Amino acid sequence: MQDNSHSEDVPSENTKSVMDTTLDKLRQIKGKVFHMIDGNNQLVRFTFGKDGQLSLENVPRIHLSAIPTKMLEAGKEMKDKMREVRKDTQGRAQKKWRKAVTGDAEKSVREHMKEVPQVKMIDKISFTFGVLCICGSEWLALRKPDWFPLYYYAFMSVLLVWRFIAYSRDKYQLFMLDFCYFVNLSVVLQTAFFPSNINWFKANYILCMGPLMFAIVVWKNSLVFHSLDKLTSFFLHAFPPLTVHLLRWGLIHNPSVLADDFIAPVEVLLLPLGLYLCWQLGYWTITEGALRSQLANDPDMITSVRYLARDRKNGFRNLCMSLLCWLGFSQPGEGLDPDSFKAKVTFAVTQLIYTLITIIPTPFLYSSYSLSCIYLMLLYGFGTW
Repeated sequence: MQDNSHSEDVPSENTKSVMDTTLDKLRQIKGKVFHMIDGNNQLVRFTFGKDGQLSLENVPRIHLSAIPTKMLEAGKEMKDKMREVRKDTQGRAQKKWRKAVTGDAEKSVREHMKEVPQVKMIDKISFTFGVLCICGSEWLALRKPDWFPLYYYAFMSVLLVWRFIAYSRDKYQLFMLDFCYFVNLSVVLQTAFFPSNINWFKANYILCMGPLMFAIVVWKNSLVFHSLDKLTSFFLHAFPPLTVHLLRWGLIHNPSVLADDFIAPVEVLLLPLGLYLCWQLGYWTITEGALRSQLANDPDMITSVRYLARDRKNGFRNLCMSLLCWLGFSQPGEGLDPDSFKAKVTFAVTQLIYTLITIIPTPFLYSSYSLSCIYLMLLYGFGTW
């Protein structure tokens, strides 16, 4: 018969397994420090020494008096600055929102909603002005085409002066350095003072019937009679092509423009690019030279590059970003700093590519009156859609 009197002093297999696991865990936490808050809200530090001993100690409480005064003041100053920046940002965003909805940055949307709906006087004037301009333009083009250039000079001068005043209030005046304004100036100077310069005329014709006309589609210009701003944008792109069309087909008499003339392949590339480079050099001289410090000190002053780089919904901007990602110069989702060299080069190159593509049909338009008329009708029709 076996003696089982000592069996209670021998650990079982399960007990040995638990003890081994516990010893492994204790070995893993040797030398580590843990913290716990006791029932008196006192912070207690546990230290497991490398020799396996456990030590406990209370962490001394930190009083504000122990913190240097300068550090407290710096923290308070930083907090005040953050509050001011947040308040200023919210205020500017609110004013922009109010102006977009009510037309007045100081009028709340709630007050605007309470007002009785009415047509503003400026809208009435704009609508009447737009209708009369369309009627006057049609009558002059059909009955007195020789007067049309003078009408164009006077008409656009008034609209552009108004635009400069309106844009200056919102710091948008540098938009008027864009290519479409330059082409308008080129057409005025050539037709008024150098009517016999046929190469300059051809260059203007190519740029007017190419990039300027296509801009009606690309930038979605529309003939909205109750908006003087939209009327100005539409006429800015519509009147120069109509002027060169009338000159090309002899409706406005110019002995230098021959009926059987044509645009050679070399001319379609070199002549407009000469004017394009003049504009590009002038644009960078002004924005990167004369106005460089002013633009650097005033991020709210808008140029076309700044506007496009910040507008994430703009198709032209998104196309540029897609090309940059495809070429490996940018990463998907990466923003575009409007004042960076990359942004400026990107939009300059893209503008050049757009110009080169849109001048392709111009030699055919220059050689066919019917094709030219259909082309004008289609793109003008897009602006009224």
